[in-house]
Amino acid sequence: MGTSGTGLLWRARFRERWEHVAPLTVLAALPGWGKSTWMAQCAKHLADTSPELAQQWITSRGTLTALLSNPPTEAVVFVDDVLIGASDPLWADLLRAARQGPDLRLVVSSVDSPDLPHDDLLEVLDERHLRFDDDEIEQFRQLLVTEQAAVDLVPIPAGLMGCPLLVHRQVARTLSRGGQHTWPAPNGLPVHHLNSIWYAQRQSGALDDSVLVGALDNARSLRRFTVGLLADDARHQRLLRQQFARLAALPLVRPDTDDEAHADAFAWIPTMWDLLRAAETPEAHRARLEGALARVTASGRSVGRLYYLLALGQVDEAEVLVAAEYRRCLVYTDEWATELLLEHDHDPTTHPALTLLSSEMRSRRGQSLTRVRRDAEFAVETLREQSSSDPGGELARTSLIAYAAVTAGDRLRALRFLSHLEDLAEITPSARLPDDERVRLVGNLYLIYWAAQQADAHELAMEIATAMATFSRPRDQLYAMEMVSLHTQEDMAGLRSLGHDGAPPSADDESHAIPLVHIEDGNDVAAIDFLRPIMSRKTPATSRSSLDALTLLVRTLTDLPGLRVADVTEVVDRSRALWRHGRPSTFVTFAAVTAYAALGAQDQGRELMASIDVDDPDLFERLTEVLCLQMEGRFDEVRERAASITTPLPRFEMLAGVLTVATYVQLQQKPLAIARLQALWRSCPAPRLLRFAMRFVPEHVASTMASWDTDLPTDLADALRATRGDHRPIQWRPRPRLTPTEREVLFLMRDGKKNREIAEARFVTLDTLRSQIKALYRKLRVSNRGDALVAAAEWRLLEEGEI
Repeated sequence: MGTSGTGLLWRARFRERWEHVAPLTVLAALPGWGKSTWMAQCAKHLADTSPELAQQWITSRGTLTALLSNPPTEAVVFVDDVLIGASDPLWADLLRAARQGPDLRLVVSSVDSPDLPHDDLLEVLDERHLRFDDDEIEQFRQLLVTEQAAVDLVPIPAGLMGCPLLVHRQVARTLSRGGQHTWPAPNGLPVHHLNSIWYAQRQSGALDDSVLVGALDNARSLRRFTVGLLADDARHQRLLRQQFARLAALPLVRPDTDDEAHADAFAWIPTMWDLLRAAETPEAHRARLEGALARVTASGRSVGRLYYLLALGQVDEAEVLVAAEYRRCLVYTDEWATELLLEHDHDPTTHPALTLLSSEMRSRRGQSLTRVRRDAEFAVETLREQSSSDPGGELARTSLIAYAAVTAGDRLRALRFLSHLEDLAEITPSARLPDDERVRLVGNLYLIYWAAQQADAHELAMEIATAMATFSRPRDQLYAMEMVSLHTQEDMAGLRSLGHDGAPPSADDESHAIPLVHIEDGNDVAAIDFLRPIMSRKTPATSRSSLDALTLLVRTLTDLPGLRVADVTEVVDRSRALWRHGRPSTFVTFAAVTAYAALGAQDQGRELMASIDVDDPDLFERLTEVLCLQMEGRFDEVRERAASITTPLPRFEMLAGVLTVATYVQLQQKPLAIARLQALWRSCPAPRLLRFAMRFVPEHVASTMASWDTDLPTDLADALRATRGDHRPIQWRPRPRLTPTEREVLFLMRDGKKNREIAEARFVTLDTLRSQIKALYRKLRVSNRGDALVAAAEWRLLEEGEI
């Protein structure tokens, strides 16, 4: 960048390195990063500060070989672009010479960093070190400001990445316009210029030995690339891995992540990708995409295959792929595949899986869920008309139908299809499966698991999570997700908390239901802290009823002061909106009624209770009914309903049992309460689950139960004592116990009788009647006749049988 070769800008920040040049200093960078200028400035600095030190420049391989055969003992030798590749055998000779000559300094420019073991004598500077920093850009500005031309070079254009060649070219373009210009916004021209220089050198063969350049050539067919995609064997992968991180400094690519391969990756910036395509004929472009498709297919990348199938217009093949591996595509579909998915409206009658996936991607971008649900409905209808002759294909089809039905908000249809999948012995092949088939099977089971969770089929979800874990292997890419699903469902069911010693589940096992485990420990702060990131997440979702219900339940039990009635109603309304029949998830209903009971919002709880399916209630509907009856003080009705609840999920079996015992306590039936509690403990002696269930009873009931220590087995009494001090937000409204006189007065009030008429009907004075009415109002917690009649109706005290 100057006539002397040392450039216009003196790179003073390298002065310390120049003064203490490492025995073997390697400048490993692609053309354009100012390696020669750096070396020239180093040579000038040494000439000025150490004139006695001999300098020698080598620009040919023959001269370098001769020098290494008899290296000098004291000199600075500059070797400019003689070595290119990482595995050049001369690297070892250079390091050997550096070791032998204590006062010999070798400064070598290359493209690849050398494939040498770590050595204190070796220092490598690459593009990340050689690019211009902010201070150097400011120095440029000061150097170029004159009365004739003013160039504002701050801030550094991010698109140029500080590349010295591009910075110099941009300055030259600005000055050629007469100055007085701010720095132009980076566009495709600098990138095109840099690519042209490299392309020319590649065509000449000058860069043939470079591992990095060879990788970039291979990457021309790939939208995004990793070491594994660019190098076929272990040796080449090792060599490329040494160079790969340097790509972060190039203005042609940007760092990315290949989630499907769990690997660091780079993606071409859009400008460069367009340039690569523009430089090809249509035939060459298609051949490049076909080559990329073959490469990603061989690597086992489903989303990579999806991208190139769509780019090649092979939509039918893409449909087959997505239908077979929907879960994998749902998890890993990236921005590139998403762009191609959304470029066209897929026909749900011919490509239901692609249509469903496209809609999911739209929802992730914040678009309305209306279209997602509509497309899901079409997908369900199309998939119903299809069939498969093999069990694996039929499982894939049916699991996708169940998933799509939930997405469409059709809970009843989802449950119907889920019912066909309950017998895993019939849908799961018993023979050992090849890895690819086994992984697809697990992916299809996951769709069933998710649909079962959202549709409140929690017992089926537990079975499916167990089946997924059975077929998963630690080497599988989504193994961690399967294990999280299993542990989440186990913690929901309480299966990991069954230990008689009260030991907690392993802290190493990740679970989305871990707040329930924290509640078992009495650690309310940890429970709510786990959920805070989830509570703050506002991304749209076709269904998140299960997560909403869990969050609401935990907030009620651990952080009631932070919960408002409006918060509960928002969760209920969101769940209602998800389902076509307009009723919320039964798990949401259970959590919401628990919250309403804690907040004293009986009206809202009663209204929500009306949405329960009284003909065929599920587990959570039965528990909700018990909570509502307790909330209203109707304990005589609770005993029968709570005692009839049976479930293979231990957490909720314990809860149903504790609610039954609490009802006997409230009815002052101690012998029955103790007998029921002991029977419950014999069937499920789990201190952790008991502690969780005791959160659902009021404090006065819990205290009463804990006072029975002499009437209970020692371990049960200890478990009850351990619950002392736990937060118990549930409040029951005691049912008013009216005297026959008060009931008669209330009945006459209902008939519209005035006070004088009531007194005459009961043969008492007005003063006596007023005293009786005051006592009645006190029991009903009201202050006037109208409120008394409303309260009596709420308690069902106005039914003929109650008077």
